[in-house]
Amino acid sequence: ALADAAANFTMAALPQSIAGLTVVGPFITVAYQGWIGGIVSVDRRHSSRLRSPRPAAYYLGVLALQFLAFSLCIGGGIRCGLTLYEQNQQVGWRFWQYRLTREPLENFLLVVAASIPLFVLASSFEFFSPWNV
Repeated sequence: ALADAAANFTMAALPQSIAGLTVVGPFITVAYQGWIGGIVSVDRRHSSRLRSPRPAAYYLGVLALQFLAFSLCIGGGIRCGLTLYEQNQQVGWRFWQYRLTREPLENFLLVVAASIPLFVLASSFEFFSPWNV
């Protein structure tokens, strides 16, 4: 569960939150994640996990917990990106001259740090839930 949480955070959420500096980048990756979520909504026997209440509650519970953690990371990155562009409007397209003040960066890091326990909770529920059938 810890390895899954670490992978979700380091290989998916963190790059997406850094891509949030572009503001539009994460929307593309989130669309891809939604597509993958649709694929894994089908189990090994090629039937929907939503066919009965228990597997549906398990699957939707895992998705909700992961959605919350990913939303915090990605939203923090996008907010930091918006602040970056707002503070550097006079610079125009000369990105090498962009500067980011300390406060939005601190807020971004706090939001990302707050998401880590949520990733652990989501992965723990995913692997240790008795509903995982």
